[in-house]
Amino acid sequence: MKYFDKSKDGRVSYSEFVSAITGDLPDDCIELLKKKWAEIEEMDGSKIDGKILKKYYDASFHPDYVSKKKTLETVVSEILSDLSEYSKKNILTFEDFAEFHRDMMVLFKGADELKTFINKSWVIS
Repeated sequence: MKYFDKSKDGRVSYSEFVSAITGDLPDDCIELLKKKWAEIEEMDGSKIDGKILKKYYDASFHPDYVSKKKTLETVVSEILSDLSEYSKKNILTFEDFAEFHRDMMVLFKGADELKTFINKSWVIS
């Protein structure tokens, strides 16, 4: 329990469990996420919420959509709902954004697949 419960609250959250299994995000993934986050901030300012992220998220590369387990609408809805669970007062920080992607690592075979997903999913232009 001590290994998993990083917050020391007596419970193991999903994020804590995934973190224990997958470890930290590789540095190159963090740098890519920083780049995407900075692009979003440049377009929409520093108060980023789910509505803003929805403008830039392309769910067509999500593994559950690609495998036809879920519809595009379901994936988008779930991603935004999941992201909102990481935020404080519905405003996301970069740390929330990075933690969310670290938790997604379990869906991919490795960091390269996660980076491809990040590049294709967050379209800022």
